[in-house]
Amino acid sequence: MDKLGRNLIEVEIHQLEMPLMRSRLKNRKAQLKLIHSLEVHGQIRPVLAIKKEEKLFLLDGHLRVEALRKCGKDTVWVELVACDLANGLLMLLARNQSRQWEPLEEAELIRQLIDDHGMSGVEVARAVGKDPSWVSRRLTLLMDLPIPVLEAVKKGQIGQWAAIRVLAPLARANQDHALSLIKALDEASLSSRDLKFFFNYYKRSSKKVRERMIADPHLFMKASGFKEKEAKAKKVAAGPEGLLCAELEVLEKTLRDLRMKTDALAAAGALTGQKDLLEVFDRVDSQWNQLKTSVDRSRNDSRTNENRDCGDARSGNVYTGDLSEV
Repeated sequence: MDKLGRNLIEVEIHQLEMPLMRSRLKNRKAQLKLIHSLEVHGQIRPVLAIKKEEKLFLLDGHLRVEALRKCGKDTVWVELVACDLANGLLMLLARNQSRQWEPLEEAELIRQLIDDHGMSGVEVARAVGKDPSWVSRRLTLLMDLPIPVLEAVKKGQIGQWAAIRVLAPLARANQDHALSLIKALDEASLSSRDLKFFFNYYKRSSKKVRERMIADPHLFMKASGFKEKEAKAKKVAAGPEGLLCAELEVLEKTLRDLRMKTDALAAAGALTGQKDLLEVFDRVDSQWNQLKTSVDRSRNDSRTNENRDCGDARSGNVYTGDLSEV
């Protein structure tokens, strides 16, 4: 850690006051990554704090402090900033952070400046070099989120996109459903794309279907086949080859299921004398063999061309002149 020209001190973690902890959103993935970095490299960057009446107030570095605690560390390197708490908050809003602050985190800082330090929204905007509409948008974001949704975001149970686009409108329509979905997401997360599909389907469904969806969101997503459809759509977009690949994967799954069913029937002796079934099997086998022949032929042609190219290269039969002469 570079200490040159900086007001750095090492203090015990319990000495830090952390009034801004409520402003930071928990991020489990970032926390795990930081813990690993601290275990391997130690603390590389100091946290920022201000000193007031012999107390140290942490401004920035809450994730690092929590990670140090989880690593079993008792002390932390702190860089002291010479300002009061209000100016410290303004500095955080104005400067570039090692981890960029989320709009909700910025909204919490702005709220503290207005409520606890008597500043107006215009004064905050002017102090950090932003337009007043920037302050207004963040405060609106904070006020629009129902309290249970806001708390879930702060705890890291759900992401900000999910909170704004899914949980907030859901909570306004049915708070019980929103709370149930938050609980389900805390147990096992869904991607933003999954949640978008889930909520769009929820909005156009009947009350009975909505109840089933909320009762087990993950089961609904599995039953809907959304991920499989999305994967197929990507392959279709890749052209005829992608579509063929997607159809072969469906065939592979079908064959796997058929093999399991056939094994069960054969073990019970239920296939004996099933002439119609065996005739269908023979037709399927014929189609499969024709498909395999086509693939093998294409594969052999590709190998022949590769060998021919290699032979030309070894024999020197490769044109090396000016291509403009061709």
